[in-house]
Amino acid sequence: MSVKLLQPASMINILGEDLQAILQAMRKSPEGFIHLYGKDEAKEKRKMGHVTFIAETTKKLQQVISNFEEMVQ
Repeated sequence: MSVKLLQPASMINILGEDLQAILQAMRKSPEGFIHLYGKDEAKEKRKMGHVTFIAETTKKLQQVISNFEEMVQ
């Protein structure tokens, strides 16, 4: 059995204080896939979910993440 990278990917955690900004940014980021954990209340420093980004190349992945981070700030 061999392990082979099919596509570069990166995961970013969603903390409670960033939840609304990330949900807004996800509307403009088709390369991202969001997974929320179903917690009732968003609190500071509480992990609410994560976003996984995939791209065809590592360079493109870095661009996607950089663009996403700009939208969140």
